[in-house]
Amino acid sequence: MSQAMLIPLIVVAFVVVFSAMWFGITALLGAISGWGSLEQAFPDHPEPAIESLRMQSARMRGVNFGNCLRFDICATGLRVTIPKLLGPFRKPFFVPWGQISAKPSKFGFFRYVTLTFGSRGEGSMAVRERAFEQMAAMGNLKLT
Repeated sequence: MSQAMLIPLIVVAFVVVFSAMWFGITALLGAISGWGSLEQAFPDHPEPAIESLRMQSARMRGVNFGNCLRFDICATGLRVTIPKLLGPFRKPFFVPWGQISAKPSKFGFFRYVTLTFGSRGEGSMAVRERAFEQMAAMGNLKLT
């Protein structure tokens, strides 16, 4: 095989291996975090957002979503979205305000608020205190 043919072959192999690893890792993190069960329990609801909080962080079952989530505060609930590049198989989920309970928590030096979704605790997400305050100001959400 000539050197002129080897370089394009290496580039193609790199793209294929990198893409496979990217899809595998994002699928694994989505499964570990419980995102899939939340999108099944709380399918997205086509409601316009009153306000969108972009570049938000959250922790779900040990998976840290650092500055990559969008929280859409709607009249009847909260929509959580991840960009397609970071969660290619993940859909947004929409949780009605009445299905969210909130309690304060801490991770290291940072204050968080843990949001528990559903009456049976179908999932939870720890968000930064500032993001919670914005959600509480716009939505029907209070600390318990």
